Amino acid sequence: MKSAPYCLLLLVWGLTAQTPLNDLAVTRLNSTLMAVKGATSLSPIRQQLVSDIMALAEKGHQPSRPTVTKFVDALTVGLPSDNLSINDLSIVTTSIIEVLHSAGTGTLKFRASVNGAQQALISLGVGASNATSIAANLTELGNEVRGPDDLRVLPVLQMRQILRRQ
Repeated sequence: MKSAPYCLLLLVWGLTAQTPLNDLAVTRLNSTLMAVKGATSLSPIRQQLVSDIMALAEKGHQPSRPTVTKFVDALTVGLPSDNLSINDLSIVTTSIIEVLHSAGTGTLKFRASVNGAQQALISLGVGASNATSIAANLTELGNEVRGPDDLRVLPVLQMRQILRRQ
């Protein structure tokens, strides 16, 4: 009976230990993206954003730098620089982080994160076609993080035929 309070304490500690990391990551991406507002050159912002995203990806599940660069280019071109707010931007950055940490999660949750980013972009004033393009790039980034889908399972007879050939 004494173990129940300890389990509850451990659960609460585990949940609170995860939140600051995500908050810090969202804050980091938000601050880099807010630099788009009024920027005369996007190149240094894009480089910083690529570095931030690469650093936030889980080790062993990092997307390639060219894929991240392609996503960042589409994102920074599509974002309206004049009316960015931290609250609206946080929805986008949270979805990006969810995609970066989507290895081992279900496809439904992954797609929900991408759709959430797309809807948040539209609410920020990004045109529907640009939001779709950015979401497609985010999906590509997520596919690299997640790895290949499960291989099709061959029927037993086909598997036996393959084994006999060897």
